[in-house]
Amino acid sequence: MDDLINAIPGTAPRFKAEDAALHADLAARLNQFHHDYDHPYREHIVELLNTLSRTIQVVFGPKGGDVVQHFHEPAKSARRSAPIRRYTAADVVDLPITRTLRELYAYAYFGLILDEAGEPMRLHPMESYWSPHFPTIGRILNVAGSDWSGREPLEAAGDIACIRLVIDGLIREPALSSGGPQPFRILDAVSPVSLAKLGGVSIATMRNLLNPLGSNRLRLDPTGRIPVAEARRWLLGHSGYRASVWQLACDDAA
Repeated sequence: MDDLINAIPGTAPRFKAEDAALHADLAARLNQFHHDYDHPYREHIVELLNTLSRTIQVVFGPKGGDVVQHFHEPAKSARRSAPIRRYTAADVVDLPITRTLRELYAYAYFGLILDEAGEPMRLHPMESYWSPHFPTIGRILNVAGSDWSGREPLEAAGDIACIRLVIDGLIREPALSSGGPQPFRILDAVSPVSLAKLGGVSIATMRNLLNPLGSNRLRLDPTGRIPVAEARRWLLGHSGYRASVWQLACDDAA
């Protein structure tokens, strides 16, 4: 994920689906997301905040209670008027970080790009770059302890989002140039390990797909990576893959 976090951004014109009927396939995927998504990161955020709260109280001693109460105010649920001494999942639903991780999850696992209000939107692949909050994710991972329960699921979602960005043509990298403005090129190949993650198959299964004698084999380029066109062909024929549908956000209703 680190390489793509540092990819070069371009302009990012956004088109919302406001006041227009959603494309049927997009609407179906959005409904599926809302049905399946149960805020899987909330408990991990609660763990981080409660750890920080205890640390503040230890550092500030008797005055720690006042510091903690001030710190808690932004996350206090509107339904709770009593002071918060310990966070629960209900207290973090509307935090910006919770929305950020919701958008990451929507893109990685459902192929949706959501705005801050949770509405579907699309980007123009040839003119834009979009990263699902990779800098924020990186900062979380940097400050969280090595034993934080959210590390593994967050890294997994980040990795899958990265490879989906490549498949969707939304990642560009600097191209070699002898001078003049720095040119960029869209990434055109993926690693077998990354493709296995996005397709939801084991590394052993991916090795079998790369077998030259296989009937449905995947072709490697000279660098040992899989061309994006080849990866797309396999993904679209693979039942475990949800193709991205954010591109339909501005289409007319079917």
